[in-house]
Amino acid sequence: MALAASGTHAMLVCRPLTEQHTRTDLRYVPVHGLEESSQLGLVWRTGHVSPSLTALAELLEQAEPVSRETR
Repeated sequence: MALAASGTHAMLVCRPLTEQHTRTDLRYVPVHGLEESSQLGLVWRTGHVSPSLTALAELLEQAEPVSRETR
Protein backbone atom coordinates (compact mmCIF):
# COMPACT_ATOMS: atom_id res chain seq x y z
CA MET A 1 0.00 0.00 0.00
CA ALA A 2 2.93 2.31 0.61
CA LEU A 3 4.02 1.90 -3.03
CA ALA A 4 0.52 2.72 -4.26
CA ALA A 5 0.45 5.75 -1.95
CA SER A 6 3.82 6.86 -3.35
CA GLY A 7 2.08 7.52 -6.66
CA THR A 8 4.32 5.20 -8.68
CA HIS A 9 2.33 1.96 -8.42
CA ALA A 10 -1.17 0.53 -8.40
CA MET A 11 -2.23 -2.78 -6.90
CA LEU A 12 -5.06 -5.27 -6.58
CA VAL A 13 -6.20 -5.97 -3.03
CA CYS A 14 -9.05 -7.89 -1.45
CA ARG A 15 -12.15 -6.10 -0.17
CA PRO A 16 -11.55 -6.98 3.51
CA LEU A 17 -8.17 -5.22 3.33
CA THR A 18 -9.83 -2.03 2.05
CA GLU A 19 -12.39 -2.20 4.84
CA GLN A 20 -9.74 -2.65 7.55
CA HIS A 21 -7.19 -0.15 6.23
CA THR A 22 -9.09 2.98 5.23
CA ARG A 23 -6.71 5.57 3.79
CA THR A 24 -7.54 8.99 2.42
CA ASP A 25 -4.39 8.98 0.25
CA LEU A 26 -5.56 5.93 -1.73
CA ARG A 27 -8.52 5.36 -4.00
CA TYR A 28 -10.23 1.98 -3.98
CA VAL A 29 -12.14 0.97 -7.13
CA PRO A 30 -14.06 -2.31 -7.25
CA VAL A 31 -13.18 -4.73 -10.03
CA HIS A 32 -16.32 -6.26 -11.56
CA GLY A 33 -16.52 -9.52 -13.47
CA LEU A 34 -14.47 -11.71 -11.15
CA GLU A 35 -15.87 -14.80 -9.51
CA GLU A 36 -18.27 -14.08 -6.66
CA SER A 37 -15.77 -15.48 -4.15
CA SER A 38 -13.13 -13.02 -5.38
CA GLN A 39 -13.06 -9.59 -3.77
CA LEU A 40 -10.20 -7.83 -5.54
CA GLY A 41 -10.07 -4.17 -6.44
CA LEU A 42 -7.64 -1.70 -8.05
CA VAL A 43 -5.95 0.84 -5.73
CA TRP A 44 -3.95 4.00 -6.50
CA ARG A 45 -2.92 7.22 -4.82
CA THR A 46 -5.59 9.90 -4.65
CA GLY A 47 -4.77 12.70 -7.08
CA HIS A 48 -2.27 10.66 -9.11
CA VAL A 49 -4.45 9.53 -11.98
CA SER A 50 -2.75 8.83 -15.29
CA PRO A 51 -4.28 7.99 -18.68
CA SER A 52 -2.92 4.43 -18.50
CA LEU A 53 -4.28 3.91 -14.98
CA THR A 54 -7.67 5.28 -15.98
CA ALA A 55 -7.68 2.98 -19.02
CA LEU A 56 -6.82 -0.03 -16.84
CA ALA A 57 -9.59 0.83 -14.36
CA GLU A 58 -12.09 1.16 -17.23
CA LEU A 59 -11.01 -2.16 -18.75
CA LEU A 60 -11.34 -3.94 -15.42
CA GLU A 61 -14.73 -2.37 -14.82
CA GLN A 62 -16.00 -3.55 -18.22
CA ALA A 63 -14.39 -7.00 -18.11
CA GLU A 64 -16.62 -9.99 -18.66
CA PRO A 65 -16.28 -12.84 -16.19
CA VAL A 66 -14.11 -15.72 -17.37
CA SER A 67 -15.59 -19.15 -16.84
CA ARG A 68 -13.42 -21.90 -15.38
CA GLU A 69 -13.80 -23.90 -18.62
CA THR A 70 -12.17 -21.19 -20.77
CA ARG A 71 -9.16 -20.51 -18.58
